[in-house]
Amino acid sequence: MKTTISILAIIVLATLLTPSSGWADDDYYYTLDSAISISISDQYIAIQFDSNTTIPLLSQFQETYDCLSEDSVEYIDRFFWAFPLATGCGYTAAAVQIADDSVVARAFPTYRTPSDSVGFRVTDKVIVQFEDNIPSDSALAVLAAEGVRFVDSSAYRHNLWYCALAESITSGPIQYGNRLHERSETRWAYTAQYVAPVLFGTPSDNYFANQYYLNNTGQNGGTVGADIAAVQAWDIPLSDSTFRVAVMDDGLTEHTD
Repeated sequence: MKTTISILAIIVLATLLTPSSGWADDDYYYTLDSAISISISDQYIAIQFDSNTTIPLLSQFQETYDCLSEDSVEYIDRFFWAFPLATGCGYTAAAVQIADDSVVARAFPTYRTPSDSVGFRVTDKVIVQFEDNIPSDSALAVLAAEGVRFVDSSAYRHNLWYCALAESITSGPIQYGNRLHERSETRWAYTAQYVAPVLFGTPSDNYFANQYYLNNTGQNGGTVGADIAAVQAWDIPLSDSTFRVAVMDDGLTEHTD
């Protein structure tokens, strides 16, 4: 069951999400049952290349369109790249420019929250946790009704499904996760989000000094420098987008910790 909230909270949330508020389908996303306000970023456009065509050199693709700047391109996910937008060219104008390119499958906006200076990207991936009592055929019908297709299911949690937007959907990716989340058959759902890595320098974590394996200063009688030189590594710029680092941390698996 979704989290129970008061009648007053329901009224407030309903007021926020009505058309008179100025919110469109892509102006919010859910974290638990709270709607987080977002806006479309004017810095990047997420482009999915057609998997049936030869992906062009990214630099050549950038040079083809004046709506794209020459700044570094960010890899998001398979066939998805975030291209920086030229000054004065927003997502809508860029999407129109590249709409007829045969190598482009679709273009999605990128987003930011009011306090977010980094922004985040989305692709065609949607994750859905259905209620335990929902049979598979009913769940599949829900997905089909919302323009989403089944891809895989979790081996660790019942009715947790990994999905993707139908190929016919060419815009508005956030709203599909929102609509699934709002259905009574689901516990939660969201369109998967990707945040570009940012170097923050030495963390302000109070326990960082205890992590001798990251930066050994001789604490607790250790050997100075006997560490993985993490602090020095954090000062190295991200200059090559062909290298990828994955942090394997499945937050969806129940565990006593």
